[in-house]
Amino acid sequence: MAEDFTPILGVENAELAVAWYERPGFKQESVHLFEPGFTAFVTIRRGPAQLFLSEH
Repeated sequence: MAEDFTPILGVENAELAVAWYERPGFKQESVHLFEPGFTAFVTIRRGPAQLFLSEH
């Protein structure tokens, strides 16, 4: 039985992390901020591979 999972990676700067992951072909799908200036939670994807990037 196959299982899907999505790793949550802690990052200091989500914008820089997204730019780094775009190099191997990941694309940002969503970004969540509780309020402007708060820490970001970002979803990126490349095909079936998905990663969560969290500044929290």
